[in-house]
Amino acid sequence: MVHQIDLSFGLIGWEDGLDGGQGLTRKFGDRVGYNYYRDEDAGIFWSNDPKTSIGQMMRSAGFPEVDEETARTRTLQDTVRGGPPKLP
Repeated sequence: MVHQIDLSFGLIGWEDGLDGGQGLTRKFGDRVGYNYYRDEDAGIFWSNDPKTSIGQMMRSAGFPEVDEETARTRTLQDTVRGGPPKLP
C-alpha cells in the first residue's frame, strides 16, 4: 500500500482574523490542520487536502508566513532608518 503525504507546513504568528486557527477552519474546514499555541500567539499549520498546499491556503486567506512577515517588517524598518543598519 502506498499513500502520498505532504510534509510541508506553515508557521503563522498572530494575525487579525486568524482567531487561533479558527479563521482557516472556517474557510477550509477539515482540509486544514493545525496546533495553535496561545501562550506564544503562533501556530503550525498543514494541509490535509492533496490538491491544495498549506501555502496556497494561507495566501488565499491573506495570512503571511512568519518568514514573509519578518522580511516585510525588516524592509519597513530599513525604509524608516534610511537603509539597513551599518555593521561594524
